[in-house]
Amino acid sequence: MTITNQYLTHNRPYTKRSCTDAIAMHWVANPGTSAMANRNYFQNTSTEVSANYIIGLVGEVICCIPDNEVSWCTNQANGYTVSIECCHPDWTGRFNGATYKSMVELAASLCKKYGLHPLKGGVIRHFDVTGKNCPKWFVPKSKGGSDTEDTQHWHKFLADVAAQMGQGTAATKPSSSATTVKLRYDWKQGQRVQLYKEKTQLFANESATT
Repeated sequence: MTITNQYLTHNRPYTKRSCTDAIAMHWVANPGTSAMANRNYFQNTSTEVSANYIIGLVGEVICCIPDNEVSWCTNQANGYTVSIECCHPDWTGRFNGATYKSMVELAASLCKKYGLHPLKGGVIRHFDVTGKNCPKWFVPKSKGGSDTEDTQHWHKFLADVAAQMGQGTAATKPSSSATTVKLRYDWKQGQRVQLYKEKTQLFANESATT
């Protein structure tokens, strides 16, 4: 997997994230288009939209915004996710082999970089944040997507990312002495948040433990 840096100068807020809790997967919703075409759309559109990475139809990876910066891609999750937009040949949203291979490799690489586990909330869909049909191939048909009702496509992807990392469903958690708890200070009153079982903790203050 080769990553080419083609940084945006427009639709780039230049804001560093204070924490990275997940990798967010997307589809471009524009069948047959290339990674560069979508990058150029972000650069030129007046709509506030962008992504950290775009993966193309031949597996090419373009970095539009460094992955330690915020992109405008995943709505209220922008502040704690790295976003990956993925190209697709048709309106089913199915990813071809070259694109899928790079998706797995890039997601695994980012999970390693940020200490995330794909099977424990470290990789999410745009759908998980807002209910949007994105990426379509990983959303159940009953919700407008192309996946099975038990999301076989999505779970296979997560398993493939874990396998790429050398992890599995039985991966052990690090010992308490090696675990660093990251507290978030950017919650806003009334904000809607997505909680993942055994992952996200909310504290009233630094001294609270429940």
